[in-house]
Amino acid sequence: MDLKSIRGKDLNLLVSLKALLDERSVSGAARRLGVSQPAMSRNLKQLRGLLGDQVLIRTPKGYEPTAHGRYIEHALDRVLSEVALIAERPVFDRLEETGEIRIGGFDSELGVLLPEVVATLRREAPGVTVRAESLHGHSLEPLERGQIDVAVLAGPNVSMGYFRRKLMEEDRVCVLARDSRAALGQLTLDAFAELDHVSISVAGVRRSIIDDTLARHSLGRRVVAHVPDFRLGASLAENSDLALCIPRHMALQISRAGTLVIREIPFELPPIVIYQYWHERQDKSARHIWLRSIIQHSAARLSSHTI
Repeated sequence: MDLKSIRGKDLNLLVSLKALLDERSVSGAARRLGVSQPAMSRNLKQLRGLLGDQVLIRTPKGYEPTAHGRYIEHALDRVLSEVALIAERPVFDRLEETGEIRIGGFDSELGVLLPEVVATLRREAPGVTVRAESLHGHSLEPLERGQIDVAVLAGPNVSMGYFRRKLMEEDRVCVLARDSRAALGQLTLDAFAELDHVSISVAGVRRSIIDDTLARHSLGRRVVAHVPDFRLGASLAENSDLALCIPRHMALQISRAGTLVIREIPFELPPIVIYQYWHERQDKSARHIWLRSIIQHSAARLSSHTI
């Protein structure tokens, strides 16, 4: 396609041309488009110059298209329909939606949110399939590359080209094997520091905010195992006397079997703030707006549960 022939041309004149050819009247075309008759006359003059043809000529019966005008008339409906298709947003129907919805994150966030999200999607869009993708680190590059639709993460700050919205906040608790001696009663600060711990090392980070907080109290803890996910950490804790500090919603899930108990951490920690992230190219997509609302409402339902 040679775009040079249309560069600098006012393609809005095609709408006026369509009205003129349909109405066979300058005044009728002006009324149809809601412009003045002099404005439509100017448009006709510009069209004649643009097309190198009179397009419409006066006859005793009114305006009639020239031979070139009739040729254009046959093609114009198709051209304007295709332009309108480009300009209009596609209609989104969740009941007709198929394909995959890809949500990325760490198991701590996905393990809490996915049951609610999947249950809602099964009701609202039974034709879709959810694919959970484990992310390595807090990089948002999978969003940019189109490998996932949404990322659910605690942090990071957004950079240019991305958006985020807060989903929920939660605190951390300590889980211990039910038959361990430390599970008896409440934990004190000194007792917590004396425990052996298993630590979740997401993205290879070994030192956590728990270690930093203990250091401000002139205390430390012994971490005997670093593992990459919460389920593995829970397995170690329930089969030993190791302590595991994890988000409360995750602790509630893994303690349902009765082999682990939840104890409050004996010092204050900042809350974990979980966000959903998306790339700017998806911001106005009707499908993506609907997906983000599903995730947002799922998080709201979880946050409203009495803990």
